[in-house]
Amino acid sequence: MSDGTDFGYIKFILYSLIPLIGQLLMRVNEFGGSLDKPWLLIFAIPPFSLIPTIAGKMGFIKHTGAESPLDIYGLIPIIFRMIFILFVLDYTDTTNLFIISSAVLLSILFTNLIHGLTAVDCSEHDVNVFTRIAKSSSDSLIMYGAAVFGTLIIRFIPFVGLFFNILAKLPIPHVDIILESLIWGLGLMMGYLIINMYDVNYLSKEDYCSGKFQSVRLIIGVIAFAMAFGYEYYNYIGF
Repeated sequence: MSDGTDFGYIKFILYSLIPLIGQLLMRVNEFGGSLDKPWLLIFAIPPFSLIPTIAGKMGFIKHTGAESPLDIYGLIPIIFRMIFILFVLDYTDTTNLFIISSAVLLSILFTNLIHGLTAVDCSEHDVNVFTRIAKSSSDSLIMYGAAVFGTLIIRFIPFVGLFFNILAKLPIPHVDIILESLIWGLGLMMGYLIINMYDVNYLSKEDYCSGKFQSVRLIIGVIAFAMAFGYEYYNYIGF
């Protein structure tokens, strides 16, 4: 156990009150994306999130010593999707769902390609374009699934779903689409953070560059995307 991490009371409150993503942000901001004692993430929903937050503050979570797995690129598909469904195609029309899903998936792939090029220097390792695209594609499929099912999970967290439903009643143009996009974005960011945290904690630079585990990730990604797209098509949820 370390001597503890002094991240202040404001951060302490935010990490404890923000469901799910609050605990991920704590590990990213304070511990370099550490997945030490991952079982603490079971308590990622308030008020139970006080448990891992206190554990982190007291030094029970080890720092990875690596670069932060969070970057600004994760905002690209969130902003793109919101603009796309606001000004290009009606998201509530299921006939447009395939076009929208494909466009959004491409924006996620673009994000992961940029992250792959900037997060790790693979110049000294055996890597090719196919390997980079394979990893980015696998991660993109997983992230799409996380965005869709994360949206469903967030809606049923006590008080959070009620909070967004109250905001949806505000007399703001397209407020339903904006809020839906924000919730979708939270789910996407959870997937983005978890994938990048896994890479930081469990993959060596050689494994990351060589794409050693890409077949497994691709299978997981295909299953996640298929389930997510099927859910979207048959059970579109509006406010």
